Amino acid sequence: MPIDSVFNDKFESRIDYQFVASRCLLLLYFYKLIMALQFVKSERGKNILVDDGYMYQLESERPEKSIWRCVKYKQKCKGRLHMSNHEKVKFY
Repeated sequence: MPIDSVFNDKFESRIDYQFVASRCLLLLYFYKLIMALQFVKSERGKNILVDDGYMYQLESERPEKSIWRCVKYKQKCKGRLHMSNHEKVKFY
């Protein structure tokens, strides 16, 4: 096997890897845009945060972060979402 063909195979593999990696990053970026947090209004006009099909209402708000709780907290739902600078920090 000539040395040129071995070099070209390795070089093409590296280019393919870079291409795939750049496409993965692009897909992750668009996924984050699509799955962005959404707000809707409740019947009483308050903000409801919708994330991944779950709905949260504002429990407490401070300048550095806000805490949202599941709208079904009276039915024993313990879901919480912590946000800082309009980004999810922690949810459970």
